[in-house]
Amino acid sequence: MTKHCTYFQFITISLLLLGCSTQQRPVGMPPLYPLVLTVTQDGKPLEDARISLFSEEGESTWTVGGTTDVNGRASLMTHGKYQGVPGGKYKVCIFKVEGIMPDEYDLVDVKLKSPTTTTLRLEVTPSIKSAILDVGNPIRERLGGSGT
Repeated sequence: MTKHCTYFQFITISLLLLGCSTQQRPVGMPPLYPLVLTVTQDGKPLEDARISLFSEEGESTWTVGGTTDVNGRASLMTHGKYQGVPGGKYKVCIFKVEGIMPDEYDLVDVKLKSPTTTTLRLEVTPSIKSAILDVGNPIRERLGGSGT
């Protein structure tokens, strides 16, 4: 009886550990490809910029994005917890805001905030591991108003 209980306990613990070590992906999630996106502004790394990717190939239920570090790099994630990006063509939105309401300022051209106005594009394939996008000249424009 002791051997049987010990074997049963071993199998149960092994199954629990296997279950805990693999994160369940949502049903229908396509393959994800690791991608580090570096964002620069006038050639210099842009820290704390928010990135969102929007599929150009129709409606997608997979949200993709990240935030840049001090070196302007962001490891993009799908649904905020799955490392990587589904393959395809994307419109890239990047924004950075500074200040506290009501004194907030856009630090990146506002046209780059929206998928309808952004000029940034990116194609994700299994062979592309990194990309660099420049957001242009630095700005400091009051949200909803004129710059300073």
